[in-house]
Amino acid sequence: TSSVRGGNQPLYVIDGVPLTGGAATPGGPDFGAGSQSPRNPLDFLNPDDIESISVLKDASAGAIYGSRGSNGVVLITTKRGTAAGPSMSVSSSMSISSVRKKLDLLSAGEYVSAGEAAGADPSVIDFGAATDWQDQIFRRAVTQDHYLSYVERTQTGGYHISLGYADQQGIVHKASLERLTARLNADRSLLDDRLQFQLSLTGSRVTDRYAPVGNTAGFNGNLVGAALQANPTRPVFNPDGKTYFQTADFRNPVAMLAYIHDGAETSRILGSAAATLDVTDWLSYKLNLGYENTESVRRTGIDSALGASAGFDNI
Repeated sequence: TSSVRGGNQPLYVIDGVPLTGGAATPGGPDFGAGSQSPRNPLDFLNPDDIESISVLKDASAGAIYGSRGSNGVVLITTKRGTAAGPSMSVSSSMSISSVRKKLDLLSAGEYVSAGEAAGADPSVIDFGAATDWQDQIFRRAVTQDHYLSYVERTQTGGYHISLGYADQQGIVHKASLERLTARLNADRSLLDDRLQFQLSLTGSRVTDRYAPVGNTAGFNGNLVGAALQANPTRPVFNPDGKTYFQTADFRNPVAMLAYIHDGAETSRILGSAAATLDVTDWLSYKLNLGYENTESVRRTGIDSALGASAGFDNI
């Protein structure tokens, strides 16, 4: 909102390293079901590794980080080896999510009656089935999150090592996010603590699976829009077991899930090395070096079985 050509994302700084900004995972193209926004740039970071988060949103942000901090700065500090003695922690969680309440739409019988009352021919709008299209696209989603960390502190330093795995399903079929993370934070002090070294290194692998629920889908609608406006008397499958055909005024949501393939894989490495020298009791010098590397590939395709008659562009 503050710039015509620039974004409105804040600047994220993790352990003193500013992220390059922009989307780590590319957004999806518009092939007839609407375009999709890219993932949050922090999706590679394991929440269990975060020690603290602070926000700079005034002139101090601009003074330190220049124009890149014009939308605010989010400072994230990860956990380090501060515990006395070695310790290991393990955490594991699982949760289930579902749609809280479906929209109250017309049943098959109500749909035909309403159409007939409006002057439609029942033989034209009644296809003989009774389909709840919301049940066809929504599911009971399971999310699991596992975390393992080892911390040790000595007289001259310490380190924190962690591994994390998360698998989150969306309440819409096919939508999911799988994340594998590894982190190493190490500290070492020399010269009677006048010289300190810090190393922070994290690596992640994120696998995204997308459902066709993008924005700007047009009058045909994306997956959710198609399910809400679909004729409940239309069947899901033909007698031969194939998904029911597409027409110019009808999109089979189950066919959209079956024949639209959209996924991304993102590998990211973020590291920093810092050295701090206490020259006097009131003066210190700190050198901070950072490294960030992100590689992401997103592949989107439409099976020719979906058909262009329903407004899809084959890729």
